[in-house]
Parts: sequence; C-alpha cells; structure tokens
Amino acid sequence: MPLRLDIKEVLRKPSERVKSVDLHPTEPWILAGLYDGNVIIYNIETGKVVKAFEIAPGTPVRCARFVARLSLVVAGSDDFMLRAVNYNTGDKVAEQDAHSDYIRYVEPHPSSGALLTASDDMTLKLWDMGNGFKHIHTFEGHAHFVMMARFNPKDANTFASASLDRSVKVWTASGQAHTVEPNFSLDGHERGVNCVDYFHGGDRPYLISGADDHTLRIWDYQTRSCVTVLEGHSDNISAVLYHPRLPLIASGSEDGTIRIWHAATYKTEATLSYGLDRCWAVGASVGSNRIAMGFDGGCVVATLGDDVPISSMDRSGKLLTADNNQIVFSTVRAAFATGGGPAASAAAAGEAASAATGPEDGARLELRSRDMGSIDMYPRALLHNSNGRFVAALGDNEYVIYTAQALRSKSFGKGRDLAWSAQGSGDYAVLTSSSGVSVFKDFREAFEFRVPFAATKVSGGALLAVQRNDFVQFWAWDQEMFVMQVDAECLGVHWNESGDFVAITTPDATYILEHNKDAVMAASMATGDDAARIAAEGVDGALTVVHELHERIVSAEWAGDCLLFVTSRGKLCYFVGGRTITVAVLPGPQHILGYLQKDGRVVMQNRSGEIFSYALAWPLLDYQTAVVRRDFDRANTILPGIPRDQHTRIAKFLEAQGFKEEALAVSTDPEHRFELAIALNRLDIAHAITTEAAAEAEADEVEVEARWRQLADLALSRGDIKLSLECAKAGKDHPTLLLLYTSLGHAEGLAELAQDAEAAGRANVALAARLALSDASGAVDILRKSGRVADAAIFARAHCPSRAAEATSEWIGHLRARAARGDRGAERAAEAIANPAEYANLFEGWELALETEQAVADSGALPCSSAQHATASAMLDAGVNSDEGWAALTALAGGEVAADLAAAEAPEPEDEPEAAPAESPEAPELPTAPVASPTSPSPVASSGAGSPGPAAGAAQATDAPVYAPADADVDAAADDDQDDAAAFDQDDFGDDSAAWQPASPPAAASPSPAASSPQHARVEASSPPRQAADVPAAEPAAAPPAPVEAPEPAAEEEAIDFGMDDFATPPGEREAAPGEGAAPAAAAPAADDDFDLDLDLGDFE
Repeated sequence: MPLRLDIKEVLRKPSERVKSVDLHPTEPWILAGLYDGNVIIYNIETGKVVKAFEIAPGTPVRCARFVARLSLVVAGSDDFMLRAVNYNTGDKVAEQDAHSDYIRYVEPHPSSGALLTASDDMTLKLWDMGNGFKHIHTFEGHAHFVMMARFNPKDANTFASASLDRSVKVWTASGQAHTVEPNFSLDGHERGVNCVDYFHGGDRPYLISGADDHTLRIWDYQTRSCVTVLEGHSDNISAVLYHPRLPLIASGSEDGTIRIWHAATYKTEATLSYGLDRCWAVGASVGSNRIAMGFDGGCVVATLGDDVPISSMDRSGKLLTADNNQIVFSTVRAAFATGGGPAASAAAAGEAASAATGPEDGARLELRSRDMGSIDMYPRALLHNSNGRFVAALGDNEYVIYTAQALRSKSFGKGRDLAWSAQGSGDYAVLTSSSGVSVFKDFREAFEFRVPFAATKVSGGALLAVQRNDFVQFWAWDQEMFVMQVDAECLGVHWNESGDFVAITTPDATYILEHNKDAVMAASMATGDDAARIAAEGVDGALTVVHELHERIVSAEWAGDCLLFVTSRGKLCYFVGGRTITVAVLPGPQHILGYLQKDGRVVMQNRSGEIFSYALAWPLLDYQTAVVRRDFDRANTILPGIPRDQHTRIAKFLEAQGFKEEALAVSTDPEHRFELAIALNRLDIAHAITTEAAAEAEADEVEVEARWRQLADLALSRGDIKLSLECAKAGKDHPTLLLLYTSLGHAEGLAELAQDAEAAGRANVALAARLALSDASGAVDILRKSGRVADAAIFARAHCPSRAAEATSEWIGHLRARAARGDRGAERAAEAIANPAEYANLFEGWELALETEQAVADSGALPCSSAQHATASAMLDAGVNSDEGWAALTALAGGEVAADLAAAEAPEPEDEPEAAPAESPEAPELPTAPVASPTSPSPVASSGAGSPGPAAGAAQATDAPVYAPADADVDAAADDDQDDAAAFDQDDFGDDSAAWQPASPPAAASPSPAASSPQHARVEASSPPRQAADVPAAEPAAAPPAPVEAPEPAAEEEAIDFGMDDFATPPGEREAAPGEGAAPAAAAPAADDDFDLDLDLGDFE
C-alpha cells in the first residue's frame, strides 16, 4: 500500500529561471539562485522577500547554498567566480576566481569549514571557508563537465561526484591526505549523469544518481553495484535527493514533473506538476518535511505529510525516536539532573541552586542517546502502551509490536492503524480495513466488528474511538457494543488516565466530555429489546459535554483531570475547572510528548526533534483536581506540599471557582490580595496591604496612590469617614479631600488642601477650596497663576475689589505682550480696558466697595460656619450697607464692628426714594470662632456695595453643632442637644483631631441700634467710619455722579458670559479723570448691575 502522504503546497513564487534551491535548517527560508545572476531568500510562511543579492549581474548563478553556522550564502556562477555573502548584514565575505569554466555546484561540508566546488573545467576543488576561502586541493579524474558533488552524511571524509562522462566517482578528502585519483567509479548510465545524493539511513550504504538517459540508479557503494533502476521520467533528470527525514526519494526532470518514490519499495508514491516548465533543482532540510523545487518559471515549496518527528515517550520519561528505520533510545529524566542543555549551563553561578532542581523552562535538553538498531519498516508512528512495556511501530498497512527495552518483536500484522486500550498491557485494536476493526486481548484476537462507514483512524482510551472525517464513534473494549456517536470534525481523541473525561479536538474548538461508566456498564448487561436498541442507538448519557474550549489545539495530553495543550498561537496551557491557565509562550512550533508527574515537568519536542521542558508542579495540578471534584479534605492535605511560589496561581484558580475567602488566605501576591480584599469588602486587610506596599523602598508611587484612592472611595461608600480621609490623604486624592473637608466644614483641612492642590497643579480643586474658605484673594492668585488673567481681573472686580487694580494691570500687560507678538486685536482690547486704580470715577461706588470689603474683613464675619450660612447669605445678597445687610453683618460680627460702622452713617441720596420701613430681625446666637462652610459666600456682595439689595431679613442660626479650632474660645458647657448632634468623635480625625472641637455658641450679642433702624442709610465712599452703636439718621448727602450706562444685565438665573465687547468704551460716554484726557471704559458693569462670573472649574485642570 502506498504511503499516506498529504502533500500541500505552501509557497509558490514566480520568477526568472531558478537553477538551484536550498532550505535553511532552522529558519523558514528558501534560497533561490536565479539565471539572471540574483539570489533571493523568501520567507516560506509569509511569502515575503527576506533578502535579495545581486551576486553576478547578467551571469547565471548555477548554485547557491546556505552555510547556517557562518550565516553565509555561497554561490558559484558562469563567470567562474566563487562568492560568499553574509545574509544578515549583506556584506560580501569572499569573491575569487575559482575555476576556469562554469561553476556547476557548491557543497558545504556538514560539520567543518570545508567547501567543495564542481566545474565544467572537469575538476573539483576544496576550499577552507574559515581561512579566507583558501584553496586546499584540486581533484581531477573526470573526462567531462562535473555537474554535482555531495558529501557522505555517514562518512563526511568521502564524497561522490556526477559527471557528463556517464560516471559517478567516489573520493576521499581527509585532512591533508587527499586522493589524487578517485577511490572508485560507478558506471552504468547510458548518458551523462547530472545529479547524485547519499541515503541518510543507517543500514543501507546507498547512493542515487540521475542522468540524461531518463533513469535513476540506486548504487551500493560498498559492493560497487547497481541495486535497482527507476524509470518513469520522459526527459533528462536534472535533480535528485534522498529525503533526510522521510523514506522518500524526490527526482526532478526537464519533463516538468517531480516524482516521489518510496525509498524501500522504490514505487512511485506521487507525481507533482506545477505547470512551471522544466525542473532544475530540488532541496530538503533535516529539520522539516518540506521539499523545495526550482523551475523555469519560479520556485515551489510543499510539505510531505505531518511535519512532526516520529517519537513516543512513556510515563517514566523513556523516549524512543525513529530516524528513518533507525530507533534511538534516550531518557529524559536523566537530563533534569544536569539542569538541561546549554541555556541552563550558561546560567550564572548565583542560579546554581535553582538549576539543581531542574532545567530552565524552555531550555533545550541534552539527551544521552543509544542506538537500538533498525526495524524492518519505515515507521510513520510510534505508540507506547499504557504501562510503557511495549511500543507499536506503524508502517504502511502493517504494524509491529516490540518490547520497549530491548526492541524485540512481540506481535505483528496487517493494519492501517492501531490503538492501545487503557487496561491491560497487551490489549489493543487494529483497523484492518476501511470498515473492519479487530480487538486483541493479551496479544490474541478476541473479536472483530465492522462499522457502517469508511474509517480513517482508531484511538484508544477507556472506550475505543473509530473516526471518520466528520464524526467519531465510541465502542466498548470488552464486547462488540456501540456506545455513542459524536458528530464533529474530529482531529484527535484524548482520554485521561482515570477514564472519566475525554477531549475531542476539532479545527475550531475542543470539547471535554464526561464518561458515565455506570451507564456503559449497565448497558453491557442489557438483553433482548434493550440490547437491540443500544446496538442501534447507543447508550444514553454515556458521554456528556461539560466544557468547551474555543481554541484551536494542535497537541494535547492529560495530567490527572487537567488537560495540557498547545494552541495554534504557540501557547502551552492547561485547562481545569472551566479555567484556562497559560504555562508558557513557546518560541516556535512544539508538541507535547508527555507529563512527568514525579518531576513536575511537561516534555515538549519541536519539528527538528529537539527536546524541551517546562515546570508544572504536580501538587498544584492535584490540588486543583481535588477542588474541581469538591474534595476539600484532600485539597487541604495537598496544600502544604505546594511550593509557595505557586500559591498565587492557586489563589487565582480558587477565585475563578468562587472561593474568594480561601483565595485571600492563600495568595502571596500583594496586588492580588488587595483586589480580593476589595472584592470582599475587607477594608482592614486592604489598608494593611497598601500600607506595607507604601513602605517598600521600590514601591511604585503611582500604583500605591491609585490603591489609596480606590480604598478611599470604597470607605466613603461605606460611610467610614475616618478611613476615607486617611486614604485620600495618603493617595493625594484632592477631589475626595475637597468633598470630605467641605462636608465636614474643616477650615484647616481646606487651607492645607488648597496649598497641596495648587502645588500639584490641580487648580480647579485649589480654587474650589479657596472659595469654600471665602478666600477671594487666594482665588485671584490661583486664577493668575493658571494663566487666566482676564478671569482673575473680572473675579477681583466682583469679589475682591482690593485686588482688582493689580489683576487688571496684569490683564492689560498680557494683552500688550500678545500685541507685541503680532496680535492686532490685543492692543485695541488693552486700550479699551479701564483700570480702577487710574479711572476710579468710572466705577460707581468703588470706594464704598473697598470700604465694605475692609469692613467685612475687620468684622471677622467671614468665613462662617454652616450654622451661619443663611445669615451670611442674606447679608451679601442684600448688601452690607442696606438695612437687611447691616442687620446680618451685626449679627455675624456680634455687634462690635457694626456699631463702629453705624457711627459714620451717611445721608441717603436726594434722588433716590426712601426705602420702606423694615423690621430688622434679632441677631442669632453664634460661635465666636467660626469654621468655613462648603457654601460660604464670597466676602463682597456680587451686586457691588453701592446698591441696596432686596428687602429680606437675616436668617436665624440653626441648632446644628459647629466645629471650631481647638484653640478657639469654646464654651465647655455646650448644650446637650448640640452634643448629641455631633456625629464624629475626636478620634475620628486622626492626627488633626486637635483642630476639631465642637464649638458651643456664646451668649447672644446685643442687637445694634443701627441694625434695628428702619431708616438706616447706605454707607457712601466718602462717609467716615461709624463711631457709635446707636446713630440717628443723617441728612441726605449730595447725589453721586450719574453712572455710566451699561448693557442690559442677563437674567438672574444665568451667569453673564463676558466678551471683549463688554469692555469697549461706548461712544461719547468716557469721562476724563482729573488732569487727564479721555478715559477708557470701566472694566465691568456699574455697581448697580447684577454681576455674576461664569467660571468653569474644569478650565483649570
């Protein structure tokens, strides 16, 4: 029966005539030598050009080869030159006149730095690549063009050459002892010989040659005789090779075809034709199943079958590998004791202790191998049985079972596929035909059954799986009983050791099914109609899908109830309890050989046959298996034996299973423990973890602050103000601190926050804190430092008149600086702005505003506590010099400052009607040392000081407790109701508790007679300060100058949106200052106007 070859084209690159091809031994590259003198390297996987070199412009390159250990491309061309180029850098390493005629072939030595060239000058030459391509020796003896030469892979001191003189000659090249004449000549071809190659297997001293007589000849170079002649091509044979990994011969001909021959039977396995005209070259690599072909129209790369080494490892780590028909034995566990391969041995001395426990993950293992001899077939697969005592070698429609230790034949027969049972050392099944299956017990046939479809494969385990491309059927081992059919495009069937679970891999997903052993056992004892129904429909509930993995899996193996697998994206993972955990990212394609439980390592193999391993502790997998099975007693006994560095992995697994409390107790990763503590609302643990992290010298400050902020938010949501305040401070969470301080009325905290926020560049928070403190001057400074000079000037005009001149001057200077940089409108805007320091006459009531600001500052009325908020709001809304505002100011200041101001009362203007009498309310009892409120008003009324406000009485103080600094004069005998209302204890505020004391309200201040006067007049800018508490109404004073008309003010609900036009001078309305010409317009609306500032705090981020 022919080989089951799945030949797939993986690359096709049209180009100029390709005279030679070569595959890189480790990289996915093909090297093409072109007839136009260029050499190109293509990436087989992407199809892109890696490198391109113009070796011999306009002259054919007959041959180009990789020399991977030197990173070189060596090439011979028709200009008689030998050249070498470094394919990494593109530098030319060598270029010399090597022959007196065309160079037909170059052959690097497989292990040394020697290079052999063959030429039309009928000679071969040996060169030393490591010594500047120095010429070593010339071999003469052929009578015509020498077309090719190949070193013997079994004896690298000899090589064979093919010539158009119809002969193949064998030579010796060892050190300085080079033969002048060939050792012998193999004659038999009727026309010139174009190509030659050696057989790579260990038991046959064969070489093959191809000639212009359209035939291939197999030679025994020991007996110097022709073994057989292969015929089939219809034109000259230009290329031939023995595949280094597969029992195949590939030959290319000028008839445009490539024929694949079986290396043992010499039968044609396949004929390939790609429609690219004549074939000139074929190439292969030891590390893969690929074959490269060069044609007149370009090059093609194809894969021959599965590109996976033929290997099998038992559960003790004994590995058998097939190299053609040679079987090699090695022990993987022996490599663990030495710490692995070169990567591990190169570790620093400080890592010696860790290397002693096992090799480095991903390090190549240096295995000690032993040749066990050859077998009578070219195996396509090796399979160990369940206990590792026997191994089955599967060939083409045949199998042989050997003892694993001595490779002695135990059983053999005909069959397409074989599968071992999970029970018994000699129980297996053989797919004898497309529909026939024979089951063997202890190496004897027990029974045979047939399936109603064309089967392609059988797989072993707790149940026998018979596969077809689109479904798989499960059968019992003990009798001919159909169990179940699973409709899926099955790529592989993998049973765990206990037989409880089976994984079915498909191209798109993997399904894990649970095996109901009891149902299968009960069905096996059924009789009559039940038995007939089971034979037709299977066993209900025998297999149930429990998990689905949406991963394309290329290799899988069970370890307990954990499924180890390799994804198509190159990740080594395992699946347990519905969770996929990544073990490692693989550097290249690898497949799983097995899991060694005692060593806790996953053994892997790449396509080149190299062995690697990755640590995966068995106690970890055993613990996870116990948790999945809900066997918590067993899990608790396993946990102490798990290395501590694996505890975080266990914790994440427990978290995924819903056991967060247990995960918090097990985890050793501070970040993971913090997340678990937050999820469990364990703020005490989260606080302790964050405190420890902050104390570490190498702590990430940004990450620690983020944790503090997260903890502050959670504490605030739970009402733990003390913890929230502490965490917000530690995390520099200014917005949260602003919320807490304003809610608590913590004046000292707000002052500190304003400084910290301003230093940190958080102008929005700093501005809000200053406003909460009624610190208008500080707010102006923040606006100026933030570059908002225009806003600072407008804000100062409305809320801090004493800073208005300074802020306006800076605004004008800013505009003029812009004008100097070419801004045409900036100069006009600067000229249109009036500075109150120069044009005070344009600002009606300006002096009054300044005096009112000073009066409020001297009174100590602001900032006030939350209990005084209503009274302060009434004062500022009405205006300090109105009846209602004066009463409110008197109440806030306890009557002292109000009495001083009343002594300097000025008469009301004649042109303003007399205000209606209004009864002034009594001043409430308030503390003498108030603390800022989150909604405390600014120190100056927004409407200006010269206009009376609406008639409204001052609000009464509330009974809520007030917090004042500890050094304030606080009555110790506070009212019981006020004590009960205090929601926080002194200890609630940490180190700042000294600044926090419940303040008892003092005795009520006596109301000022001036505050009670119904005819109280406004204080004008020219009025002297008040000197007495009780002053009668004054005579009306002269009316002030008429105010400059201003635009219609906006609605009370909306803030005025200021633009530059608001500050332009209306025609004919400038009033000259004394001694000056025309004056610019006022910087803001008149004092009688309603004035609001539209400030977006977000502008200062």
